[in-house]
Amino acid sequence: MNNLVAALLNSIFFIVFVHSTTDASNRDAAILLRLKTTQLQDPIGSLHDWLQTSPNAPCNWTGVSCAGVGGGVVALNLRSLGISGAFPADFCRISTLRDLDLSDNSLGGNISSDSIAPCSHLSSLNLSSNYFVGGLPGFPADFLNLTVLDFSINNFSGEIPANIVNLRRLQFLSLGSNLLDGSVPEFLSDLTELTQLVLAVNPFRPSPLPENIGRLAKLEILMASMANLEGQIPESIGNLSSVKIFDVSQNSLVGEIPKSIGGMRKAEQIELYHNHLSGEIPDAFSGLTSLLRFDASENNLTGKIPQSLAALRLESFNLNDNLLEGEIPRF
Repeated sequence: MNNLVAALLNSIFFIVFVHSTTDASNRDAAILLRLKTTQLQDPIGSLHDWLQTSPNAPCNWTGVSCAGVGGGVVALNLRSLGISGAFPADFCRISTLRDLDLSDNSLGGNISSDSIAPCSHLSSLNLSSNYFVGGLPGFPADFLNLTVLDFSINNFSGEIPANIVNLRRLQFLSLGSNLLDGSVPEFLSDLTELTQLVLAVNPFRPSPLPENIGRLAKLEILMASMANLEGQIPESIGNLSSVKIFDVSQNSLVGEIPKSIGGMRKAEQIELYHNHLSGEIPDAFSGLTSLLRFDASENNLTGKIPQSLAALRLESFNLNDNLLEGEIPRF
């Protein structure tokens, strides 16, 4: 009798499981088809296989990934498919969706805070290389899981919204190559989980690098060239103990290179060129044994090349167009 009951319960569980996964698949397929026909333009037919009649729909459709056979849609990778239209916010009505990549397409228009609000369950959102305009959307406090946010290579303008600090788990933030014209805000240093921060190529209002940038102890890549930075490089960069690429080139930074640069012990590339840096280069590079590229050319640096810098086995070393003197150290 016990075996019979167990078999019956297993059969019921299997029927319920199949029914629930089928319902999830049908629901997700309906959302995707509605988006395809009402919100997206697909001039080259990249989404031609988005058909309700397809076996295992929508999990075998172009760009769609599911959680196992018949499971809910967990990822949409529609990169470089030539689609156009406004931000298709209804993708986020798929409750199981975690990764949404719409990069390198012809999507455009504004993205409001209201339209992006349903996407709070995402862990990755990539809208780079499109034609979005207007201000960056705000992020409510319920964006608890987002780790990747890429809005680069668009036409966003205005300020970086203060509520971006709600993205406490954010590891990758790229806002490069836009038309952002507010300041570079100090509150970026509150995003302490960041490993990559890209602000480069924006007409920001002249502003300093955040004074407490060193709080980003997990940061591995900082790209802030052509970002209208002014003022001095903060001493706190010495706390960027994980940074590998530090690029603040082609700005209006002044003052001396801080001695604390010696704390960037994992640095492989340091780009300081085309600024207004002055004073002597600090003799603080002996611990930067991973450094391969150092460029502080086109500044107003004076004095001699420090031995700790010259002794490194660099692949690229540029100090031209400064006011340096003395002999080049030999090792």
